[in-house]
Amino acid sequence: MGLSGAGGRRVVRLMLAAVAGAVALPGVAGLAAPSPSSLTVGVNGAGPSTATFSGGPITGTADGSGNAAPVACTPPACETITINLAAPPSLPPKEIKLAVTVTFNAAAGNPSGLSGIDTWLFDSSGNQVGSAVSGSSPAVVAASGVSAGKFTLEVTGEAAAAGETYTGVAAASIPVTTPAAPVGSLFATGILPPAPASGLTGTNEDAEPGIGVDGDGTFWVASDIEPFAASDPRALQALSGSDVWRSKDGGRTWAWVAAPFQGASASSTGLGGEDTDIAVAPEKNSAGFYNIYVASLWVGSTNVAVSQDGGATWSVTPVNGEPAQDRPWLSADGPCIFYLSYHALAPYDTVVDRYDTCNQAGQAIGSAVSPSETTLFAGNIAPGLSNRFGKQVVDNSPSSPYRHRIYVPMEGCAVPTQNGAPEAGVGCQTTPQEFVGYSDDGSNYTDSIVANVTTNKLFIWPDTVATDSAGGVYLAWFDGRNSYVARSENGGQTWGPSIRVNAAPALSTAYPTVAASSPGHVEVAFYGSTRPGDADDPTAMGAPNTFGSANWQLFWARSSDFGRTWTQSTVSHVLHTGVLCYNGSGCGQYTGDRNLLDDFGLAISPKSGTAAITFDNDQPAGLAGKTHTDFAAELAAAGGTTSTISTPNTASGRPAPGVLLALAALAVAAGLAWRRRRAIRADRM
Repeated sequence: MGLSGAGGRRVVRLMLAAVAGAVALPGVAGLAAPSPSSLTVGVNGAGPSTATFSGGPITGTADGSGNAAPVACTPPACETITINLAAPPSLPPKEIKLAVTVTFNAAAGNPSGLSGIDTWLFDSSGNQVGSAVSGSSPAVVAASGVSAGKFTLEVTGEAAAAGETYTGVAAASIPVTTPAAPVGSLFATGILPPAPASGLTGTNEDAEPGIGVDGDGTFWVASDIEPFAASDPRALQALSGSDVWRSKDGGRTWAWVAAPFQGASASSTGLGGEDTDIAVAPEKNSAGFYNIYVASLWVGSTNVAVSQDGGATWSVTPVNGEPAQDRPWLSADGPCIFYLSYHALAPYDTVVDRYDTCNQAGQAIGSAVSPSETTLFAGNIAPGLSNRFGKQVVDNSPSSPYRHRIYVPMEGCAVPTQNGAPEAGVGCQTTPQEFVGYSDDGSNYTDSIVANVTTNKLFIWPDTVATDSAGGVYLAWFDGRNSYVARSENGGQTWGPSIRVNAAPALSTAYPTVAASSPGHVEVAFYGSTRPGDADDPTAMGAPNTFGSANWQLFWARSSDFGRTWTQSTVSHVLHTGVLCYNGSGCGQYTGDRNLLDDFGLAISPKSGTAAITFDNDQPAGLAGKTHTDFAAELAAAGGTTSTISTPNTASGRPAPGVLLALAALAVAAGLAWRRRRAIRADRM
């Protein structure tokens, strides 16, 4: 914040803190004081539902940083108002919504008028439970699911604040929300334990996790130490890194293992933290362990951490390949080989690198020689093409005729101009298509068109792919509303019809992730809402953290007949409310619309055949800085709502692969347009 322009910038920030026993500061002689200095609102007849107040003038600043409440609230730079929230004793706890709306007015002669308002909401323990950081007036801060008690409103000026006055309304209500789907008993769910260096208790603040499973059925999860985490001190570093967890009992309990990109202390640089993925070798190395590979993106490139002793020690090395990358994905093959795919930031192609940790002659990470590298969808450098891609998979089944074949899922279309924001959604001039690039050795790829997508834009990381033990290939994707799966019986060469996976009560979905095991057995996990409509449509879904908005939960669907019919179950309670944005860096219309970020993970144990899922959850706070990485472990193999939907996704016919190649002939050079993947959120404390 601070000054801007000739007239200077004035920012007035509002913070609402639930502080048990707090009282308003006494007025200072000769200075204006808020009126009233204490007010009461209540529900169910315990008090008036609304109350008004006013205050100011505010002159000067009590906190120039704009990131935290003032240490001391002293007039004329800061004022406080006590808000008493009342409810009948019979009302269950955490049923009330408290909302405060504050409008600021510039005093006469105060240059430039108003230029920004930020809002925060804290519970009685000092935890942030709400925010509004759009920088506009009026500022609205709301706390959902609070109990009766005493709250304190602080109003403070910043920068060029001079003679600022304000009016406000406090309101209490008990909302009527969209019912969530009932949660079944097939899964055990929980929050992964925080890293010791984080200083957190009970809840981590990591997000956007990936999952892998070794040949003995041990599950591994890696997740970003998010740059916008509210309370994890490691997030304050320029590069925060990733955390790794392990479960040896089918995903029911988890232990934190390491932060392989982090030093010993919370203040050390993490060599990553922008995007994370994990893969585990399906075969043991010469020392009797399954190699573990973790990728973490940083501004310039990607680092990979490798453990060859079950997570006891790690080696971290910057990988070769394109110097500017976005969204790395990992997959493993045999005891030593792993694949790293990513988006090159110019010219926005999908690139796949192959590394062999057993061969130090040019293929190992850290070598001076570039890895085996293949650029897919090369036409993406053309002004008329763009693509998005998902996590690749290697067929590791000894009984598959396509063993060691790698499959890379992508979505592409013709666009008006070269896309300069590689992690934003993009509108299409032609019908988007799902397609898969496959290769037997990682050097030469064949593109195979799977299906048309019933939408007119590309989403961020919209698809995933899996193989069963007989060599069947399954591609999963979504169109903003529904999730689909298509199957190939011949190693990705041709594909069957698109089958919709979700059914009521999952009326809208996002980010399906697929896994497969025995022949014909395929599973999909996805975020789903009981509200119909496009996941990113505020008219249908409502604003995040707003009463009456859509509830989002984790769903899981299973098919035992090669994806023809599906049995669906609800896995989690509500994990997000309102708009669920799928446009990456193009999100942000509403605070909190991208709290669940862009992907999560599902894996199936080769020993037990049960599934483990790792996913994001922004509840109960509904804040990006309080999003945490959770887990779900399958306990039984029955139940759910059976969906026999088998109608193909009937968009216009598929063009021949040559159409894409013809467009690729238009290729021109494109300039580098790097955008850091995630700016630190304004609602971070």
